[in-house]
Amino acid sequence: MEAQKKRSAIQPEEIIAHLQVLATFHKLKLDVQARAPHNPIGLWTAFLGYAVEKFASWISNVVDKEGSDEAELTDEEFPTLDVAMVWHAYILNPVEYHHDCQKSQKGLSRIKAFPVRRLAEVIDTLGLEPRFPVPAFGSRGVRIGPQFSIDLVAAVKRQASFIAQVAAVGWTQRPKSLGSTINTFIDRYHCFLKKLWENPKQLVVSTLVTILFCTKDRLLNPLLSRKL
Repeated sequence: MEAQKKRSAIQPEEIIAHLQVLATFHKLKLDVQARAPHNPIGLWTAFLGYAVEKFASWISNVVDKEGSDEAELTDEEFPTLDVAMVWHAYILNPVEYHHDCQKSQKGLSRIKAFPVRRLAEVIDTLGLEPRFPVPAFGSRGVRIGPQFSIDLVAAVKRQASFIAQVAAVGWTQRPKSLGSTINTFIDRYHCFLKKLWENPKQLVVSTLVTILFCTKDRLLNPLLSRKL
């Protein structure tokens, strides 16, 4: 109970930073699909498949490198934009993420939280060219690094659908201008959590706000949020 209460202490700046990150992920999807107007879904799927390969390479060559300790990522270790998007979606599947961190991807467990605020600060400068070795786009049969217990392409697509809903209501357009609206959202989320704590067996319907805030909690505590 105390751990849950601690995790619910949300700061408006965290939500604003997360919305900025989601806005950039949404723009990346739109930009990729615009390159193939006759087959946007096909190109998006291929792009995500390559992003997962790059994510695996990032784990093998950066996260799992010898001498890495429990710490925040350095500037040199920061992933590319597409890799960050895959990692973001991966964490939002906490059961599989926790399982893999205990089994095949122990290096990820040293990173205690998804760096939402830092990512928001530098996200406009992140490109798609990695500093680590990756296969050429379109390579067949190339598999780098550990196996995942979840289809990460499908996971990113699911998250992209949610982000599209957030974008549709205008929250990603000017996150910093939301101001008091964010505080109202925080109050709603605390009411939602209070209902869960007081009536754990009662069905509580999630809204776009509560899903967004649960997402934020999972990003900050990826190995502690399996039951959130």
